Amino acid sequence: MTNLQDSAITKLGVFDSGVGGLTVLKELLKSRSGHEYIYFGDTAHVPYGSRKADEVVALVTDIAQYLVAEGCQGLILACNTSSALAISALRATVDVPLIGVIGTAAREAAKLTRGSVAVLANPLTAASGVYKAQILNEARHLDKEFQLEVHEIGCPDLVPIVENEELYTDHAAEILSGYAKKLADCNADTLVLGCTHYPLLLPVLRPMLREDIQIVNPADLIPGYLAPSSGAGKVEYKVSGEPEPFEKAASNIVGLEVRAEQVILGKTFETC
Repeated sequence: MTNLQDSAITKLGVFDSGVGGLTVLKELLKSRSGHEYIYFGDTAHVPYGSRKADEVVALVTDIAQYLVAEGCQGLILACNTSSALAISALRATVDVPLIGVIGTAAREAAKLTRGSVAVLANPLTAASGVYKAQILNEARHLDKEFQLEVHEIGCPDLVPIVENEELYTDHAAEILSGYAKKLADCNADTLVLGCTHYPLLLPVLRPMLREDIQIVNPADLIPGYLAPSSGAGKVEYKVSGEPEPFEKAASNIVGLEVRAEQVILGKTFETC
């Protein structure tokens, strides 16, 4: 099941490996759709992009089953790595509608591009090739006549910058300037933020890029796939790691005071 445009759905689960998915939740709250949300940050296992694929599938399946048991009638995979590796497994495991961030971003990138798309993503997402495949498929549906290039760039060092709140440091600036050079080298006219953490890097990254580059942020697109709801509009926050660091970062991102409950699920793996 994939259709979340059902007004009978009032409670949704949103999940990510850490705080990145809050960029999606923030846009959902701004849309005032009326849904209730449970946000689950798997902070004990962040970043997913440095893990094995089977670990990600196991972790995400646990989270999805937990959210459905908590009464969520639909799930938003606010994590590109989960969307790339686990959405098919989830569709066979949980009987609720699902939406991931990759399909929405691929459609938008195919519409916008003039010939060269770059995707910044976690290593696992980039290595999967799913963005390239979906963008090219969407371009075919749009009858794009030019030869479209898609460059998937694995970024192992960007999520830690966000999770550790190191954006405004010389270390972060050096790393981001390296990726800006890669984007310039491939002459990208459209940039896909292929990890929901990455919009939080834009205050530093954007000035390093060519002025006319078009940026696709999946967080901006997800609210358009939901129907208005008669829910109460409240949010519960759950994390697998210690709540305090998450609460601080989440409060800054969402712009509201956040209190989170620690929930230990069945699948655990060593910290990356």
